[in-house]
Amino acid sequence: MDYVWFALAVGLMVFLAWVGFKIEPHWVAKDLSRFIGYGQLMNDKGDALGRFRETRLLIEPDGEILVDQRRFMRRRHSSSYRLVGESDTPPRRRAVFLLRGHDTYGMPVLLAVRVPASSKVVPKLREMIERRSGRS
Repeated sequence: MDYVWFALAVGLMVFLAWVGFKIEPHWVAKDLSRFIGYGQLMNDKGDALGRFRETRLLIEPDGEILVDQRRFMRRRHSSSYRLVGESDTPPRRRAVFLLRGHDTYGMPVLLAVRVPASSKVVPKLREMIERRSGRS
């Protein structure tokens, strides 16, 4: 009987670890100026430079987005980014937005930001894209 309880305990721990890795953090401020999502850095050709990580974003009034990305329990401050577009084929129940900016070394990079499609910040980001494309 001890082996059964041990197997159940190990199975429960594996299940909880799997659930923990599947959960994506998300939070939006009431004024929609700050939010937390998942971000992945890419080079200017669109090749991934790492995995998706917890990312804090601050939308400035002029349209720039300040990004702060979490790495190994520390935060790494990045430079400002500009919203360029939205993915046509995002994962199910997600919205993916593309930002363009520079990394800490001054190299041009892209940042894919993934948020739930039902998030309050999605309409604001879509409006920013429309405003930007309307100006061009």
